[in-house]
Amino acid sequence: MYKVAMRFRSMLDEALVKYNLVMPQLGVLRIVNEAGRVSQQDIGDFVVIDKASMVKFIDQLEKLKLVSRKSHETDRRIKLISLTASCHCP
Repeated sequence: MYKVAMRFRSMLDEALVKYNLVMPQLGVLRIVNEAGRVSQQDIGDFVVIDKASMVKFIDQLEKLKLVSRKSHETDRRIKLISLTASCHCP
């Protein structure tokens, strides 16, 4: 079972390279896809990624035009993440 899991992970990693993504970024995209619009902090808490890494992931996803980051309407410290129209998540 372990070998199957490792092979699956390897195949997924290879597929993600084509899109300049890594596994944690795919997790972020799935969360945003399900939530619609979610704070950077909530994403980091859910996937257990530190703030610095989360900022890098979101920066990269923004450069790829997969997500957009906007300030919360009433609290500018909160950054809300949503998928862009060009992101086609299953």
